[in-house]
Amino acid sequence: MTRPELLVLTGMHVPGVEGVISRIRALDPDTAVRHHDLRDIASGRVHRRLRRGRFDETTVLELEHGFLSCTLREDLLPQLLELAGPGGPRRVVLHLDPALEPEQVCWSLLHVLVDGAPVTEVVDLREIEGALLGALLTDAEVAAGEDAWRELPDPFGWWHTDPCETPADLLSGPADTEKEEH
Repeated sequence: MTRPELLVLTGMHVPGVEGVISRIRALDPDTAVRHHDLRDIASGRVHRRLRRGRFDETTVLELEHGFLSCTLREDLLPQLLELAGPGGPRRVVLHLDPALEPEQVCWSLLHVLVDGAPVTEVVDLREIEGALLGALLTDAEVAAGEDAWRELPDPFGWWHTDPCETPADLLSGPADTEKEEH
């Protein structure tokens, strides 16, 4: 049995992240997206959402022992094992709440034992760039090369105007559209 790909996706700009998820799901409708929404954490609740195909279910969880780390360890990791089992999808997107540190979650995926083994024994935790490339582009789009990618719709929408702007460009203001000739 082939291990499903696990893509850990996070970001502060919710519409941008949702745009990426929509693109991934459009290219592979069987992709499962697991998300733990922490908006009610102060009330001791976490909203767990699973999307796969037409299935879209949200469940409210009480914090295990009053701690988020326990809740995620005792809920998220077994859920990922279940998704990786027979009848599961080829790809799972773990959509992290912006409040979560991806490094800590990835450490748990690699080191916390569930049924005697880490989750990464049953899922293929992908290199993020490679996983995004494969998840966001069809084989034909990948084969067309980077020049053709400029014509594709931006999954991040209006969030940025030029994906090639550097942080320095963004801090200095809009990029000049005309080049100075010498």
